[in-house]
Amino acid sequence: MASEVVGPDPAKHVSGVGLVVGSALGGLYMLWALLAASGLAQWLFDVVAVRLHARPVYVIEQVDPLRAAILALLAGAIGYATGSACAAAHRSRARAQSLSID
Repeated sequence: MASEVVGPDPAKHVSGVGLVVGSALGGLYMLWALLAASGLAQWLFDVVAVRLHARPVYVIEQVDPLRAAILALLAGAIGYATGSACAAAHRSRARAQSLSID
């Protein structure tokens, strides 16, 4: 009896996986840019450094809005490409395994 996978294949929609990963990476960068723009990034960095028993040596400067937007789009594009490539690799591996089982 052949084994069957119940439910939808998680790697079926390669573009959707890439979109989710890209949105997550771009969103994280935008969150950091907003923290830096509001001045909370330096406080957060200092708190983490003190909790790790290290002396904070970095100074986080203000972020240029245009540069932040470009870097967020770049992070999203890299995340989209990485997520799509990983989903495509998983999809082809799952197909190969399902063909070898039958």
